[in-house]
Amino acid sequence: MKKTIKRSFDILTEVISSDNVLDMAELLVCKETKYLIRFSGRYIAKAHFGVCKDIFNKDNPDYIMSDNYDIVQTVALFLCEHFGKYLEDTYEITKKGRIITIKYHCYKLIDRMICSRYRITTRHIDLEKAYDLEAQQTHEADDNDTKS
Repeated sequence: MKKTIKRSFDILTEVISSDNVLDMAELLVCKETKYLIRFSGRYIAKAHFGVCKDIFNKDNPDYIMSDNYDIVQTVALFLCEHFGKYLEDTYEITKKGRIITIKYHCYKLIDRMICSRYRITTRHIDLEKAYDLEAQQTHEADDNDTKS
């Protein structure tokens, strides 16, 4: 019988410490990627699924982490700079007087990392797919010429 670990969002109200920093980062990333699915669709859904899979299988010695777990590690590294504070504490105040909390800055980090990866994947095209698409279009054009 498998023992399941129940994660609670109550940890997000505690003081940031070395004991809970990784759990906080994992919950923040899961929460934000799930929220972003409504706006970005399939790419974010894959990232959310990959992050959740990495989180639940990280204790398995045979499991290989995906690149999506880098987001969790980046957030955890940022949180390490703020030991002894709460997530709702002020991180900075903008020029316009808006208060940015540590939690909100974590969400901005997550958004920035996911959006930059999304931009990279949309700019680059797989050459095999491009070749197959070109061959298919050429084949359709040849068929249209022979029917005429």
